[in-house]
Amino acid sequence: MRTTRALAQGYCLAALVAGCSSSSSPAPSEGPADASGGTTVGDGGAVADAAPDGTTASDGGGGGSVSGIVVDFSASNAVKNFDATQYPALSGVSVCVYGNTSVPCVTTDASGKYSLVGLPSGALLYLSYMKTGFAPVLYGVTPTAGTPVSAPAILEDSTAAADSWATDGGAPTDPTKGAILFGALMAGPSTSPFHEVFGETEYFYVGGYTVTISPAATAGPVYTSANWAPDPSLTSSSAAGWGFFTAPPGDYTLTFTLASMTCGTTTTKVVAGYWTTYVGTLCSGASGAGGLDGGSD
Repeated sequence: MRTTRALAQGYCLAALVAGCSSSSSPAPSEGPADASGGTTVGDGGAVADAAPDGTTASDGGGGGSVSGIVVDFSASNAVKNFDATQYPALSGVSVCVYGNTSVPCVTTDASGKYSLVGLPSGALLYLSYMKTGFAPVLYGVTPTAGTPVSAPAILEDSTAAADSWATDGGAPTDPTKGAILFGALMAGPSTSPFHEVFGETEYFYVGGYTVTISPAATAGPVYTSANWAPDPSLTSSSAAGWGFFTAPPGDYTLTFTLASMTCGTTTTKVVAGYWTTYVGTLCSGASGAGGLDGGSD
C-alpha cells in the first residue's frame, strides 16, 4: 500500500491534487440524495450549450500548469477498479480550460498524456476533456503559479457506454442536462478493494454513506453496486463508494452523511452534456483500523 496520511473532514476529491472548494463543517443528518462520482464514469451523451473551449494561442499570462493522463474507461469493471494502468490510453483528446479562450487547448498524445501550461493561478477552473465518440468530462482544479499539478487519471467513457450506464441507472441521457460523478474517500488502512491513488497517496472509497444535493437534481443519487452496476434501488452507497446525479446546468452543493464518520460538503458545476468527475469528500474518524468497506450491495 502506498503511503497514507490523516486528513481533515470535508475535502473534495479534487482538492487531493489541488482543486475544488469544500467545507469542513459536519454534514447535517439528512436522507439519501445524490449520485455521481466514480468510474464507469457514466458520461452522458451529446454536448449541448458547450462553452467555447479555448483555441487561441495566448496563455493570458498565467503561471499554473496541470498534467495528467486520459484513458478509455468504456470497458471498466469492479476488478480493474480505478487503476488507470488497466485501461487503454486515449489519444487525441482535446483538453481545454472550459469557457476560457485565452489558454490554448492541448491534445493527448499516443500515451494519453497531456500538459496544460499558462493557466490562471489561484482560482477554481474546470478542464474539459473532449473526443468524438466519447462523453465529455469536466474536472475542477485550482492551479498555483510555480507548483505543477499532477491531475488524477481522467476516465472517459465512449458515448455508447455512457448512454447505457445512464439508462441502466434510470436516468437516460438528456442533452440539456449534465451529470455529477460523486464519491467519498477515507485514508487507510482498509480491507476495501475499492481504492484509488491521488498524487502519491492511496485512498479507499467508503460504503454506507448518503448524499444530498442542493438545489435539487433531476435524478439521483444513483449509487453503484459493489459489482459496479448503477442501482436506483440503493438508498446508501455500496462498498464501491460512488454514484451519480443528473441535473440542469448550474452550481450545486453536495452533502455527505455517515453516522460512524465525519464527512462534509463540497460544491461543483454542472454543464449540459458533460460529466463532472471527482466530486466528493474525505471522511474521517472511522472506528477500527480496518476502516469502512461495508455498505449495501
